[in-house]
Amino acid sequence: MKYLLLLFIALTITSCRMLTPSPHAIVSDPYLREKCFSAGSPGIFRVVHVIHATIRGKSSSFIGITIADVSTDRIRATLLSVEGLVLLDAVDKKGSITIYQAMHPFNSKIFARGLFDDIKFIFFPPQGNLIDAKVRADGSVTCTWMDQNRVFEKHAGPSGETIVSEYDSDHRVIRRVELSPPLVKGFYTHIRMDSYDSGGYSLSLGLLEGGPLDRLDGLFSP
Repeated sequence: MKYLLLLFIALTITSCRMLTPSPHAIVSDPYLREKCFSAGSPGIFRVVHVIHATIRGKSSSFIGITIADVSTDRIRATLLSVEGLVLLDAVDKKGSITIYQAMHPFNSKIFARGLFDDIKFIFFPPQGNLIDAKVRADGSVTCTWMDQNRVFEKHAGPSGETIVSEYDSDHRVIRRVELSPPLVKGFYTHIRMDSYDSGGYSLSLGLLEGGPLDRLDGLFSP
């Protein structure tokens, strides 16, 4: 009886050890890290896009102006109608949102939060730990990041076409962005983002102008 009890305990301990996931190794090779983080927006920038949004089968067009400082996690987003009417002007400073001006239905912090999350997904480097990176013979690069319960996968083809996908803990895709060259001053000329949460929506962004900024004095103030 004692032998069976000891055997049961030993098997239980072994089973628990086998089920415990091992931590992911972090890619530290400078060459691979450079490949994974290359071809991105400047650290401090201003960019203007024409945006075509499709939500629940209905399409609308806007002008979007984005000012960002990646290192300090600050973004200013201004959304205009095609006629130039300000629909939303807001700032996100390290996750704290301030709305300076907005019209219904854009005057919700929930909407602003979603907008800033999409901006970070499109323009900021992926967050978390780089856990996998591969460079193939044709020059294409595949990279994987893990940030808490989210996984980000980036595939950059030899022609520069880049796709970044975000997955939840069940490996269901949440968002996907397709970045199409050529690049102008560090910005892709065409971007398409699809979101699969909350009914889903898609954004198509065409570059009008953009480039790095030397200074940000007053650009995040009303």
